[in-house]
Amino acid sequence: MHLHNGCQQRRSFNGCDPQENLRSLRRQVFLNQAQINLNTARIAQLEQAVFPGPVPIDQIRQFFLNNVGQTVTFTTTIGTVTGTVQTVGTDAVVILEPTGNILIIPFRSVLAV
Repeated sequence: MHLHNGCQQRRSFNGCDPQENLRSLRRQVFLNQAQINLNTARIAQLEQAVFPGPVPIDQIRQFFLNNVGQTVTFTTTIGTVTGTVQTVGTDAVVILEPTGNILIIPFRSVLAV
């Protein structure tokens, strides 16, 4: 056995002691797992900030009732909608888009107002 590049050489992988390689790999796996855990927690925080969860239906309905005749922008399950609130029902809103299209959007499809 002799030293080569700071490692003990014996039937080795990359010229180092296999046990040292194994310890080094385990240490790296541990550090990687810790980083993954931190990233997962951070992603969850960011998702909560961007998509805080479903808005209660009564709050969505009240938002539209408060804005009848006004132009609003809100997010739905299919994207962002901008238009004038025409009519507010018990479970949907009618929006007139600037293009003249009329949309009937169920409150359950509204993600953010």
